[in-house]
Amino acid sequence: IPRFWTLTTELAWILGFYCAEGSATDLLTKSGSRKCIISFGSQDRFVIERVKNYFDFMLGADLKIITSFDKRINKEMFYYRIQRISLVALLVYGFGCGKGSSGKKVPSFIYSSEDKIRRAFLEGYLIGDGNSTKDKRYHTHFIRCDTNSKDLACGLDYLFKSLEHGETYFGMKIKHVGWRYRADKSLISSLRVQGAKHSYLERGNVCAARIKEIKKEHYCGPVYDLEISPYHNFVDAEGLILVHNTDS
Repeated sequence: IPRFWTLTTELAWILGFYCAEGSATDLLTKSGSRKCIISFGSQDRFVIERVKNYFDFMLGADLKIITSFDKRINKEMFYYRIQRISLVALLVYGFGCGKGSSGKKVPSFIYSSEDKIRRAFLEGYLIGDGNSTKDKRYHTHFIRCDTNSKDLACGLDYLFKSLEHGETYFGMKIKHVGWRYRADKSLISSLRVQGAKHSYLERGNVCAARIKEIKKEHYCGPVYDLEISPYHNFVDAEGLILVHNTDS
């Protein structure tokens, strides 16, 4: 693979799509060799052709698109696969995209990139795992996406809030990210980008989250009490949660 990769909007789109519909496989075969594959899948052949065009150009290859009928959804699927150990290492560890449905995450360099790079990453992701739905009660289409990775959900939340998404039919800015857990699959985080009501804007785009569990932990060691002037609140980087120092 090339030694240098330029962070373009196309690469950002590819990384976003990988986080949604890509997979990385690193298996040890019976013969003792390693089988490392990067795979992309979609029902839209145009999307897979876009992935193919990028990697064929970067790798100097001409790999085929595989067509397969998925009986689970009764639809035709298209796949593009690359069997290279170095490429698996690059996407999973070099770029830091992770692997597995619960192990994906936004590459750290995407956060500090230009708006067009962050937007391209989101576009790639939403093509794979997002959907635009229109509530019958409103005139506005909402952006919604689901993920099994808490790290990825936190990263997407940050990216959504860092960009402008226009206004709703009623003139409200589309900037609020609603976060909930699916009732049928409790481990899946569901994010929805929607218009922010005036009450949300007054609170700085903060929404309430249900506490799942409270439990005591036995601990012996240093305890740090952070105090941020003047409100004593700060944001937990692990989950973009607004917290308060202990009330002692």
